[in-house]
Amino acid sequence: MALEQIKEEWSGAESKELTQTRIPVKEDILLPDGKPDMARVLQTELSPCIEESTLENGRLLVRGKLWVDILYLAEGASWTVHSMRTSVALEASLPTDTSEDTVSPVCTFQSNVEDMRVILRSGRKLNLSAMLELSAEIVLHPAISMISQVQGEDDLQVLESVRSLSSNVAACHEKLIVKEELKIPDAMGNISELLWWDAFLCSKEVQLMTDQAMVRGELEISVLYTTEESDTQVYCLQQRIPFSGMLDGLGIAPGMKCELQMQPEKPSVRIGPDDDGELRVFDTETLCDCVLRVYEEKEQHFVQDLYMPSWRIECDRLQTVLNGPMRMETAAFRAENDVEMPENLPDPVQIFYTTAVPHVDDVILEEGQLQVEGVLHAAVYYQAPGENGGVCAFAAEVPFQYSMNLGESQDMNVRVHVLVQDASALWQGGHRIRISVQCQMEWIAASLQDVNVLQEARMEPMTSEEMAAIPSMALYIVQPGDTLWSIAKRFNTTPDQIMQYNEVSETEALPEGRCFVLIKA
Repeated sequence: MALEQIKEEWSGAESKELTQTRIPVKEDILLPDGKPDMARVLQTELSPCIEESTLENGRLLVRGKLWVDILYLAEGASWTVHSMRTSVALEASLPTDTSEDTVSPVCTFQSNVEDMRVILRSGRKLNLSAMLELSAEIVLHPAISMISQVQGEDDLQVLESVRSLSSNVAACHEKLIVKEELKIPDAMGNISELLWWDAFLCSKEVQLMTDQAMVRGELEISVLYTTEESDTQVYCLQQRIPFSGMLDGLGIAPGMKCELQMQPEKPSVRIGPDDDGELRVFDTETLCDCVLRVYEEKEQHFVQDLYMPSWRIECDRLQTVLNGPMRMETAAFRAENDVEMPENLPDPVQIFYTTAVPHVDDVILEEGQLQVEGVLHAAVYYQAPGENGGVCAFAAEVPFQYSMNLGESQDMNVRVHVLVQDASALWQGGHRIRISVQCQMEWIAASLQDVNVLQEARMEPMTSEEMAAIPSMALYIVQPGDTLWSIAKRFNTTPDQIMQYNEVSETEALPEGRCFVLIKA
């Protein structure tokens, strides 16, 4: 006798791991030919670019490059500001608990630079040392094989369960290219030198279609530059650039829920001619790292248990945790902090722009109360008096904390993303600056559901000795936690026979201490 088993592959389980490593950076940086000698370094920025990642033998192997951008004051009496860019190879190995090997796993990265020191060895050479903290969030959705339906003889007893669950339909990881021309105002002269530039994502949205998703958003790009009219006067150009792109994912459909993470890399910026051939245009190209996860919610049927009187059935079981229905919401908040400028920097004449990169440290959920804590790594770029150099910059931290009541006390899987929508700085007088950052927090929560599923079932008839060991009739006192199913399976009978001989219904709770008459089927 064979069981007809109908199986399904379900990817509702989720394996999430946060891993990190610290990478020492020690480099001698040489000034390119054609650049004037350095008198003082004004700002140094390290920005990693992850080009490939692989899960292999319990390690996340990462390869890419580390961009090094330096803003400096040139030697001489004119106090001109210049910049240079170079890169060094980046390789890292992060420990993981993941056993599977995967090429290009879907993961997101965050980085933080600590203990950075820049020593000017000569006008053409400097020594750079820092500690780069690189963290990666790896989210996997391993497929689970489960029996959703089984058929056999009439007296086959099947315990089925139906749960409202969220299944991962698609996980897309791609880089969108955002290109745009930034034109300087007509009243300005031709561009002389590009000094510094930044980009941050200030809005994003996604529209699901059939087997693909349209991603839209806005990048804010800030550029510091000088013109041919004056090497000492620094100008700032800021512009918000709308963009859109398509991500492909088999199985995506309108109405599903999705989670989108986007992280722009530092753009490449080149000076270019306008329609008249004048150098009045910045050609920008930004790679935006996109991670899209799409989920489908549906009523999932699966078999929890089965047996048949007079037959021995062996089952392969899996106890696992699946995601229930998902909630996705956004909330706006503002974080502010008064910070002291470094003592060796001059007072600002004009603040050019401010950037902020969010870093979530803790996500705590207790009795339905969600609390998120983190820090915004900010940088302020400003105009200094001419005798001190045209541009100065300093870094600061703006801590933030946000809490909300989710209204549920059950265990939940919660992920939080923070998007910076606007950042500004205001001089308070003296060496005090107030940094204000407008943020949007997106949180995704799913109830965790413990399920017991069958993955394989095999059956064979009981031997005559096994049948003889089961009493034809028994009296049983109902114990706490007993169900019709557990009693029937234990005594080789059926729930229908227990209800028939003991006048109980399927819907009523079993009375503890009551004596049941059990007849072997």
